[in-house]
Amino acid sequence: NTDGTVNYNSITLGGDTYNSTTKTGGTRITNVARGVDDSDAVNMSQLNETNESIVNMGDTINNFAGDQTTEYTDIHGRGIRYVRTNDAGLELSDSSAEGQGSTAVGYNATSIGDSSLALGRESKANNANDVALGAGSTTDVAVGTA
Repeated sequence: NTDGTVNYNSITLGGDTYNSTTKTGGTRITNVARGVDDSDAVNMSQLNETNESIVNMGDTINNFAGDQTTEYTDIHGRGIRYVRTNDAGLELSDSSAEGQGSTAVGYNATSIGDSSLALGRESKANNANDVALGAGSTTDVAVGTA
């Protein structure tokens, strides 16, 4: 304060006002200790650690759910690895549900026909409304429905 007293509710630092367009000006505070309590500020080291943790978490999520980037999911849809609904064009080892409303569950399971279900490793539902149940099972003719 101008009278020499300290205002503990605010701090004013000298220097140019920060310009967000040119990213110039402002005042840099250096030698800041690591924040500990909820009301403490964090320093750049702590922020970088958090960013690294988020990047590493992304790798874990991709291992569980497959590639979750927007570019990939716009083409292939979302799902847990080896479980896809109404999806196609995935890696060889992943399941693929190509038919409209179809579902494939299992390593390299594929449901090609509309409204078909392939359940089990290497199972394949070829026609509309088919159900391929069990590892290696393949349908050749659609099962009739009443």
